[in-house]
Amino acid sequence: LQASQKLSSTNAFILDNYDVYTGPIRELQDLIEGDASNPFGAAGYRAAGTRVRVRPPDIEFLNDFKLRVTLAGYTEVVAAKVDITSVVQEFFSNLGPGDVLRFSQLCSDVLNRVAEVLDCFVESPTGDRVNPPSPKHVLRLDVGTFSIVPMVAT
Repeated sequence: LQASQKLSSTNAFILDNYDVYTGPIRELQDLIEGDASNPFGAAGYRAAGTRVRVRPPDIEFLNDFKLRVTLAGYTEVVAAKVDITSVVQEFFSNLGPGDVLRFSQLCSDVLNRVAEVLDCFVESPTGDRVNPPSPKHVLRLDVGTFSIVPMVAT
C-alpha cells in the first residue's frame, strides 16, 4: 500500500505471531483492564500509564513419575490403577503456577480417595517435593511416563 493510496473495504491485512486468548485468560485481562463505559462498576485494577498482560503459565511436565501403592487383599488391580491415575491427574491439574508438588499431599489425597489403597509413596523422582523452575511454571503429569507399582497386602 503506497502512501498516496487510500484504504478501501477490500484491503486485507495479515498479522503473524499474534495470539487471541479466550476463556479464563481473557476474563482475567478484562477484569484487570476494567470497563471505561462503567467506571464505577468495573473500574479495573491497572494503574494509569502501565501495561498488564495476562498470559497462560509455562508447563513443566514431570517425566518418569512412579508411584508405589499397597492395595488391600482381593483388590482388582486394573480398576484400582484407573482410580489412582484419575486422582493423581486431578491433583496435578489443581496445582497452580509456582505451586510446589509435595509428595505427602499427593499420597494423602490418594489414600483418602481410593479405598483400596493402604499405603502410598512416590518412588521416582526422589525426595519429598518437586519445585517448578519458576513462579511462571505449572507442574503437570506426563501420563505417558506415569506408572503405578502395585503391591497387594496379604
